[in-house]
Amino acid sequence: MKPSRIAFVGLGLIGGSLAECIQLKMPDVERIGVDYPETLVRAHRRQIIHRGHGPADLAEAVSDADLTFISTPIPQIIELLPKIVSAANSGSLITDTGSVKGPILDAALSVVDSSCHFVGGHPMAGSEQSGIGFADSRIMKGAHFATVPLRATPPEVVEGYEEFLRELGFQPMRMTAAYHDRVVATISHVPHLAAAALLRCAGEVRKELTGLLQLAGKGFSDVTRIGGCDPELWAGICRSNRPQILESLKLLEEEIRSARQAVEDGDTQPFFESSRLISQELERVRNRPDDFSEF
Repeated sequence: MKPSRIAFVGLGLIGGSLAECIQLKMPDVERIGVDYPETLVRAHRRQIIHRGHGPADLAEAVSDADLTFISTPIPQIIELLPKIVSAANSGSLITDTGSVKGPILDAALSVVDSSCHFVGGHPMAGSEQSGIGFADSRIMKGAHFATVPLRATPPEVVEGYEEFLRELGFQPMRMTAAYHDRVVATISHVPHLAAAALLRCAGEVRKELTGLLQLAGKGFSDVTRIGGCDPELWAGICRSNRPQILESLKLLEEEIRSARQAVEDGDTQPFFESSRLISQELERVRNRPDDFSEF
């Protein structure tokens, strides 16, 4: 896939970082941004985009694009899909970067026709921050990129898109929406909830023990960093992936009960030994990011 013109609907942390990544890797590709005026001004200033359109001009922005990224919150992705499909260039590819795939694929299935193609996507990268001010291509470096195509999307289109992602430095992994949503519930969504819960716990204890936060070290900051995420954005994510999150929360609750029992019994060593084995396996996978032997 060799797009000459790409539209970015939403230039926040993910959309802006993707646009900057393409700016650096494929400078000849025309980049069109769709967002509010203040964001477009900042994107222009950083040369992330060549031209920008406000939300009212969405149809014009995507009408001559070969590839359109939708990088808005999940409810807006679903809301915008029909408008983008109806205005899309014939034969073009539409994709998204939402962190839940089931509802988005369902929405795409109901509106995408033979005039264009759709492949769901999710770069496994980001931070607890949001907005164009935090967009940075470096957070995308070497990241895995989930691709979740509609069954009707021709194989050559999917393969072409995945090759495009490889040229940008991503490592695409093709999967179903159900697999994706179960996985991210465990490795992303529940960890955000757990980090938020730890911060709330500290907030309660601080009412009795002033100075608690001043004494908190790097370990506490590392564990709770993602708890400082955008509340509105994450409320939408949790609503969109509710069944899978609840399933993973059930497992976490069981592990917390195991931890409590280990503390009560005065023998936490086996608990930490089992967690250390998974930590070592995670480190091994990180050191071999192209090893998909277990996938």
